[in-house]
Amino acid sequence: MKYARKQFVLGGWLMVAGLSLTCNPFAKKPSVPVVMGPTTGVAGVPLTFKATSEDPDGDTVAFMFDWGDTTTKVWTEFILSGETISVAHTYADSDNVAVKARAKNGKGAESGWSTGFPLALRGIGPGFPDSLAETVSMPIQGSVGSAAVTVDGSYLYVTLAENSRLLVMRTADCAFVDTVDVGGGPSELVRSTDGTRMYVTCPSCDSVYSVLLPGNTIDAQVCVGHRPTAMVLSPGGDYLYVASSRASYVSKVRTSDFVVVKELRTDSMPSALALDSLGRVLYVASFVESTLSAYSTEDGSVLGVAKVAKGLSALGVVPGMNKLYAGTTHGRIFVLPADLGGSARTVEVYGVVNSLVFLANGFYAAAPTDEYHGLPILRTDLDAVVGWLDPPGGLCCAVAVAPNGDRLYAIDSYRGRVCVYERRGAAGR
Repeated sequence: MKYARKQFVLGGWLMVAGLSLTCNPFAKKPSVPVVMGPTTGVAGVPLTFKATSEDPDGDTVAFMFDWGDTTTKVWTEFILSGETISVAHTYADSDNVAVKARAKNGKGAESGWSTGFPLALRGIGPGFPDSLAETVSMPIQGSVGSAAVTVDGSYLYVTLAENSRLLVMRTADCAFVDTVDVGGGPSELVRSTDGTRMYVTCPSCDSVYSVLLPGNTIDAQVCVGHRPTAMVLSPGGDYLYVASSRASYVSKVRTSDFVVVKELRTDSMPSALALDSLGRVLYVASFVESTLSAYSTEDGSVLGVAKVAKGLSALGVVPGMNKLYAGTTHGRIFVLPADLGGSARTVEVYGVVNSLVFLANGFYAAAPTDEYHGLPILRTDLDAVVGWLDPPGGLCCAVAVAPNGDRLYAIDSYRGRVCVYERRGAAGR
């Protein structure tokens, strides 16, 4: 049995070719892939890798990449023998890794792994905004409920509950350029998927408003009752789910005409909401019942219930992972499987977890907590706090992230300012 390997660099790309010869002439496995990819990259920026393999019988082949990080290894789709597949991957942190691939034919026969080649991920710091670039004073002070950035990244919107207004900041120069009077103590803020609207819950008037962009005019209102607070938008943008914090139901609002089409009965005082990636499962946290429940968005049937903890205050489905994060008013984040089965893991933070905001394609989560320890950042593959963003002399009670992931806006309502963080090593910076 012999094994031969060639490796060479061409135009900044490193090629690794492997050929496996076996003594068994009937073992018709595809060839060890030829893998091509960049030799350097930036954490948080997608990198494209290519692989080619030939099957002795001409069968189709699929590929599995080992990226050298903690990402789960999965098979790609099948392609024709001898053709090249391109796969993009984003690394969470700066590091030196080795990338490998193996092939599998349509009959299930697998090749060996190609020889790993080194990939140097340049850039300073991790794959999320961690460098304080600017602090901006808000023209009006007040308790901030939430914040959101427009789809094109041009504007930041912030809710001020006592002032019944939205503040609008232009992100190009971090200048506040407008205010929107919405009434009713605005709380939760969600942007539409097409970028034409901002939706805001107003507990004092039991309503949800639709703010038309640009122009910042209110073009629709729907009454859902009983102090609506938490809100989540379906993946396609067709429905809003709004929790009535003083009742036991969640309203399903159709965004095309702003009409309540269904009320989903829940445990008392629903305090936080989340949806799965397909919009088929609605997760509802109950503040007083200490439960986290899963409901079908089609018929409202109960799909699962887990007893978690008192004071559930924030909820999020981790992108690309089969698990949820549930924050509490007692400085803890519980990690649960998406089916709510099995035991929960606990991550300790400080103070009241106001929200959960996912960064860098879901590799990280920010958990603003109204505490002076700083803004905790969690690695979602490790379920652990790996860093803190420390605004000078302040705290972070709400967070919004630019769509491209290069900027994070941390709002400190106690000092009336916005702290702007940028990701070091990002392309174009």
